[in-house]
Amino acid sequence: FLNPLPPSASMLKASVRLALLSFSLAVWEGPQPGLSSGVRQVPSLPGHGAACSNSSGYSVVMRVKYRWTPVQVGRMGRLIEENPDMDVIIAVNQATPELASISQEEATAVEELHRRFPGHVITYDDNDLIAEFPTIADAKPGFGKISASRWARNYHDECNFVVLKKYQERLGRQWKGCGVWVVEQDVEYTGKFGELFRKYTGRADMIGYHHFTHNFSDMIHGVRCSTPAFRSKFVVENRAHGYEEHMSYFSRALLKTFSSEMHEGRHCHSEIGSPTMALLNGFSYQDFDQADVDIENYSYKAKGDWKQMKNHVIALRSSGRKLLVHPCKY
Repeated sequence: FLNPLPPSASMLKASVRLALLSFSLAVWEGPQPGLSSGVRQVPSLPGHGAACSNSSGYSVVMRVKYRWTPVQVGRMGRLIEENPDMDVIIAVNQATPELASISQEEATAVEELHRRFPGHVITYDDNDLIAEFPTIADAKPGFGKISASRWARNYHDECNFVVLKKYQERLGRQWKGCGVWVVEQDVEYTGKFGELFRKYTGRADMIGYHHFTHNFSDMIHGVRCSTPAFRSKFVVENRAHGYEEHMSYFSRALLKTFSSEMHEGRHCHSEIGSPTMALLNGFSYQDFDQADVDIENYSYKAKGDWKQMKNHVIALRSSGRKLLVHPCKY
């Protein structure tokens, strides 16, 4: 799905974030009939929703920003150990040299990941994103505190492309996966991740949580972090889509469309850009079923009290409840 690429496109890197890429033998079957109201069905375009042919499965990307905890490293290990049929890659978003030097502590931490997960680690930084997508400079670099990363902090579709391109180059052949799951570093699932992936893979071209539409002019992340090319094509009557991207799925066909849009200069903060580009290009979307999400505590209700959240996750596991929990920054 990474082709065609501009002739001048080069390799990439980006700020201190991790990603787990894994391939399983499960075949994507495409959107199914009779989906819940969380699916936004739209007229199919050629190739949309079709069975993924000549493919061995899907991948999972787990992002980690700037630093990671022992529990989060254990989560990476779980994804590998619980899914022996998956080929897992850890992509580390390192500091951009112009913003911050890579400290000895960070270098040692990356070396430890190499040691613990040999053959799985890939690194990248902001300069790699700019090299692949020069037009991203038409947008403001980021939102929030800017330290060792600018663009990689907010433009996650571009990061995913970089990770898959590097993985493809490591393989020495074109990536043939059916789709990609993206998991943020502070998301926990109290069951086995693979069970959740297999439950939802192929239900829609894009899967996430808490989809909504809103006035684009009031979406501060979108206004600040978007290019004119994105706004001119995708902001219709001042409306845009949004969602929570803590765990998301993207079909192969959708990834190919994202690649085309980004290489044509259309970039936006991914929690707005991803669902907007998907739905306005005719792809389908579905929210996770609420039964699979820790609704009472999801998103920031225990923000800052990580001991409380850790104990909450332990209690969920002890009771046998299998739920997505966020944020788990401990």
